[in-house]
Amino acid sequence: MLSWFIGWFQFDPLNIPSFAVPTATINDDNTETELSLSKGSTASTGSAYHPRIRTKYGQRVLWLERPSSSSSSVSDSNEIVNDDNNEIGYHISEQELEPYRSIGDIPIDHILQLLHREGNPLRPGDDLLLMMESVTAAASSASSSSLSSSSSPPVRQEASDVDQAMAEFFETISIVPDWVDLEQLRRGQEVYIAYLPAIATSLYYRSLIAGFSIPKIAAVIRATQYLAPSTSNHNNNNIKDGPAVFQRLLDTGEFCTTSTGLGIEAILPGGIGWKTALHVRFLHAKVRAAILRNYQHHQNTNNNATATANYYDVKKYGIPINQEDMAATLLAFSTNVLMGVSLLAGRPVPEQEKRDYLALWRYLGWLLGVETVAAQIPTTLDTDATFRKPPPLDPCGPGRHHDDKKDTSIENSNGIFQSIIFHLLEPDESSVEISHHLLKACIRTSPFYFRSMLCRRMIGHELADALELPYHPHTLTRISIQFLSTLVLVAIRSYTLLAMVAPSWSPFKCLSIRSRIVQWHTQKLMEYHDKWMATHKSKMAYALRRKRKSSFLDDVHNSNDTTCTDSSDDDKIDIDHHSSTSITTDSVCPFAMTAKPCL
Repeated sequence: MLSWFIGWFQFDPLNIPSFAVPTATINDDNTETELSLSKGSTASTGSAYHPRIRTKYGQRVLWLERPSSSSSSVSDSNEIVNDDNNEIGYHISEQELEPYRSIGDIPIDHILQLLHREGNPLRPGDDLLLMMESVTAAASSASSSSLSSSSSPPVRQEASDVDQAMAEFFETISIVPDWVDLEQLRRGQEVYIAYLPAIATSLYYRSLIAGFSIPKIAAVIRATQYLAPSTSNHNNNNIKDGPAVFQRLLDTGEFCTTSTGLGIEAILPGGIGWKTALHVRFLHAKVRAAILRNYQHHQNTNNNATATANYYDVKKYGIPINQEDMAATLLAFSTNVLMGVSLLAGRPVPEQEKRDYLALWRYLGWLLGVETVAAQIPTTLDTDATFRKPPPLDPCGPGRHHDDKKDTSIENSNGIFQSIIFHLLEPDESSVEISHHLLKACIRTSPFYFRSMLCRRMIGHELADALELPYHPHTLTRISIQFLSTLVLVAIRSYTLLAMVAPSWSPFKCLSIRSRIVQWHTQKLMEYHDKWMATHKSKMAYALRRKRKSSFLDDVHNSNDTTCTDSSDDDKIDIDHHSSTSITTDSVCPFAMTAKPCL
């Protein structure tokens, strides 16, 4: 009883329920050996296909790599079988992960290249989704007219390459894949809603703050200054940049809300969550293209010596927002969140709920451009013939060696997540700067030292020390912060357990407890969405004119403005023009339309 009471107040991110590993591994000679690999080093002992223990910033992992293509055979069903001992692992070596850093979002990158080649690059305010809908509608209308005409058919004008590419992509993305189970997606949405406080806490402290411990991802953040401090306000960034960073966090919250809190219809083709995901995908493609153009400009002019602090070195970091980075982000929102919920609840999330939640994010990842095993890349795209494209990571999918008898999505996602951590997690100065900047954003809601303490208790002391998260200098205040953080975490634990274990108590009364929690959270998410949308158009207009974001919690600026000027090219952009067309697309991600990386 005493141990249970003490455990109720303990939160150990390095010993999360259902993720703990043995203290040692048994070798072939029956001896016990523990392999501790810090700072990203690689084990030089042990077989690649026998379990071994690796440690990264205090987190222990039972490591079993996938067989490489040289030591495995591939069946017709994409099942990878080890020829030696039939042991199959879910971890991927650093060498096998590296090629994914050379792959972006092939279909959208191709479309942007064609637009640029034809002299019509996207400008701030252009809605790529609306353009795709217009092209598709025009092609459909022309086809219908030619079929219904009784006279001789008119001379058909061939569609341009970019129109064909956009129509092909839009047709593909408008069909729900065969591997999607809509009922499972609905259950995955309910998991997010039921554990909303724990998930929000995990997303902020475990995924967002700790995620930018990866320098190769932080480099993109610095290049765009999306969540990083501006270079002009480097020494006092939390004051001026705080509202802008807070707004971008709210935009992320809007994406999560439209993906989970508005029902299954919202994420199906044409729904607002579906549109939001595509706008985020287009944002990533715009940023990728801008960074690559800037890099190429520096290479052509040999101007590397004058590169700014925001300069992104493709040779060092790989293609910006590549498939490994996107997989890491998707797993941060899925697998890492499930780990955080288990940490906060003090018990594992039920297996079926894990599978449902991963299925939801696999579908969302497909919308966002994360390649899946089942996805087909159009064969008409221009690709480098010398580059041997690796198979899709499919981080939330069942894995390359699954069978129909067992769902291995949990094991596969855990293995890929841990593999990426060992490959990329090496905090540097930029990681420290960005993590502190995010913890200081909108400081009025909670003190920096309190947030640092909560973050420490969510990610572990070793990683927190690498990010230089400070303790309060005064002992008494530090103890008070520790006590207060414990109360907050215990409150979240109690509330999470109420939603998690309620269905197991009684078939009637306690089932209603979870359903009432879900209903209340859904109502709050809808209120959040309504408030975000209420000021959306005016905020988009303001952002276009000022070329920056502002918080929707501020007063609405010039809500009657319908035309904004981009000072970079003095082109007029009619905001209401998009919503007044026959195509009913609301641009639900203003930053995706107005973003212009500070390069």
